[in-house]
Amino acid sequence: MVLNTCISVEILWVTGKNDTITRINIQGSVIEKFVCQYNPVDISVTGCGDLIYSDEVNRTVNIVRQKIIKKLITERNLENDWLPWGLCSTRSGDILVNLHKQDLGKNKIVCYKGTDIIREIEKDKHGNHIFTKGDYMLYVTENKNGDICIVDRNSETVLTVDSTGSVRSRYDGKAAGRKNSFEPRCIATDSLGQIIVTDFSNDCLHILNENGNFLMCVGNCGLDKPSGLSVDTIGRLWVGLCFAQKIRVIPHLKKTESCCQC
Repeated sequence: MVLNTCISVEILWVTGKNDTITRINIQGSVIEKFVCQYNPVDISVTGCGDLIYSDEVNRTVNIVRQKIIKKLITERNLENDWLPWGLCSTRSGDILVNLHKQDLGKNKIVCYKGTDIIREIEKDKHGNHIFTKGDYMLYVTENKNGDICIVDRNSETVLTVDSTGSVRSRYDGKAAGRKNSFEPRCIATDSLGQIIVTDFSNDCLHILNENGNFLMCVGNCGLDKPSGLSVDTIGRLWVGLCFAQKIRVIPHLKKTESCCQC
């Protein structure tokens, strides 16, 4: 898998399966790289431009400042046996972390302010688990309206959850009418509040509005097994291609209610 996250219009952090995180520009030139102790599960960038990544082996979330790796969240800040997997930095500076309990196949989203837990998303108001049990991580991001947008690969759905922890929508890909079963991977949002999701099995992107309703698909752009995804500061999509180990940059998408392919 190629995980990627934008810093600016021209700069991107990329990681794969070699314990290395690399900073590259849009021309593909390497600006900086460093080797982690173990391969990062997920990466994100804070509002200050610092790189953060999750390390499930050491059970930490780490931050890179001035080329120095520091532990931001340690196992002391985690419940017993929960592993940090998917993560993102919010606009307010908090960190959303997908915690996974491997022996039970459980997932939840925890919001950290520093090392303090300020919110958990695991069950709805009726006490039912929001996320499906399984062995896959949750991909998580924050939308401009404060919703948390999540890919649950264990149920192959995209969820939007509001600030109270209530599920606003679930999207299963059927509205797109693609040939193969929906296989969502990474997720991002843009300045319009649109939700963009990579569809690994259909070689395309699904675009949803901020309410989680289907708008359109983007395909026929050489998106062979898209996995990593990020949106830069001018709205371009940087899509990581899993097997090709390449990044494809797609121009800004305008808001539309029609279904089309580029």
